[in-house]
Amino acid sequence: MTSGMNTSESPETDPIRSANSYSVILCLLVLRFIVGIDGTSLCRTKRPSLSLGVSSIPAAVKAYERGLEAEPDNVELLNSMGFALFQQGKSEEAVASLEKALAVDPQHGKAHNNMALASIDLGEFEIAEAHYRESLAIEPQPAIYNDLGFVLERQGLSEEAADAYRKALEVDPESAAAHYNLASSLTRSGEFAEAEQHFRAVLEQGPSTQAYTGLGFVLWQQGRADESMASLRSAIEADPTNASAYSSLAAIQVQQGKLEEAASTYRSLIRNQPSAKAHEGLAKVLTDLGRTDEARQQLEMARKLAPAPSAAL
Repeated sequence: MTSGMNTSESPETDPIRSANSYSVILCLLVLRFIVGIDGTSLCRTKRPSLSLGVSSIPAAVKAYERGLEAEPDNVELLNSMGFALFQQGKSEEAVASLEKALAVDPQHGKAHNNMALASIDLGEFEIAEAHYRESLAIEPQPAIYNDLGFVLERQGLSEEAADAYRKALEVDPESAAAHYNLASSLTRSGEFAEAEQHFRAVLEQGPSTQAYTGLGFVLWQQGRADESMASLRSAIEADPTNASAYSSLAAIQVQQGKLEEAASTYRSLIRNQPSAKAHEGLAKVLTDLGRTDEARQQLEMARKLAPAPSAAL
């Protein structure tokens, strides 16, 4: 995601130039915040089948190993061993244990769920999908429908993912994760009015900086700039380090010709979450205000904060 300015230009070419498409910047900023850097929904359900602290996992694995020596076909031990191995980052070993569990009991829902988790970790989303569907055939659960939506989105199956989120809401109409993920999916497909309803459903359950940011975007897309800015301000209040909300708010303020307000918004962002992109954004606004010396100072600060390029191997 770019914030508009190229800070790598040489001093001989003037890097200060006016913003020419704040609406595009706003779209990129908010959509990336809503869907995540890799294009996936942010709300996956965390449902560990056993509760282990990190330090206790190796001891648990040893205990499961001893138990399986005595009862090699104990499906509960095989499932627990698989999940513990997954927690250790040993997903291939986890799959082996979980395959044994499912060979003993193909209707073991938790083993299917844990197999899906390990498969996701290995990047095998089709396999994860299959196991989530097996689990849902055994017992429909909103959390599993939500996670099924996640793996469908990772496969580029956005319509199927939206259907999964809707089914989660049929089982549990109050599922905040399903409302959020469905809202995000609808936002990506341009169905802003319906997305608004689901973002608001999340917020009915409590403040959420992500939901406020998403709501701000869909309101802006519907031409409701004042409501959009109010939602983005709520996002900032919920999380003063929400860079996307600050930058999106500033972009709308620029569109409305409120350049001083936009500059103030960027300065607030820099105070709370300094970054090269924040300084670049402020530099663009200062340029539009004709304050090029100040803009150059911001670009210099951006250069200092920008990550150093990786050394060639």
